[in-house]
Amino acid sequence: MPTLSIRRGTPRDVPVIFRLIRGLAEYERLAHEMVATTGQIRRHGFGRRRYFETLICRRGRAPVGFALYFFTYSTFLGRPSLYLEDLFVLPEERGRGAGRALLGELARIAKRRGWRPHGVGRSRLEHALDQVLSEARREASPAVDPDATDRRAAQPAGASGCVAIPACGLSLDWRRRAPR
Repeated sequence: MPTLSIRRGTPRDVPVIFRLIRGLAEYERLAHEMVATTGQIRRHGFGRRRYFETLICRRGRAPVGFALYFFTYSTFLGRPSLYLEDLFVLPEERGRGAGRALLGELARIAKRRGWRPHGVGRSRLEHALDQVLSEARREASPAVDPDATDRRAAQPAGASGCVAIPACGLSLDWRRRAPR
C-alpha cells in the first residue's frame, strides 16, 4: 500500500481542492447548496489576501483528503489560534490513517507557532478531539477515529456535533466558535 503524504495546498491544487470540497458536499448530501467555484477558491486561498489555507493528503500520488483552516484570534484569551473549518477524507480511504495524519499535521502547525490547548469550558467532544490530537502526535491509536465512515460512531457517548469533519469548526486552541 502506498504511503500517506501531507503538504500545504498550492495554486496548482485548486482543481483537487475543488473536487474534495465537492466530495464533502456530496457526502453531506448538500451538493445542491455548493456554489463555490475554482475561481473563488484560487482567489480566496491563493490571492493577494488569503482567507484560508489547505493541507492535501495523498496516498502515493492520489489525493485522498484535505483540511481547510484559517487563523483567528481570541479576544478573551488574547492569543491567536488555528481554526479548522473542514476536514474530509474520501469514504474509501476512511480508517486508513488519512484523517489522523491531517489532524496531526494541524497540531504540528499550531505547536510550531507556540499555541497550546487550554481547558476552559471544553465539551466532551472537544476533550475527545484533544485526546485524538495528542495520540496522533504520539502515533498511537486514537480514542476517537477521525477516519470513521460513520461520524456518529466516532463520537464519545452522549456527544453532539461532529468530529473534525465539515463546518463544525475545531479551533486548535480548543475553543469552539459560535455558529456563523
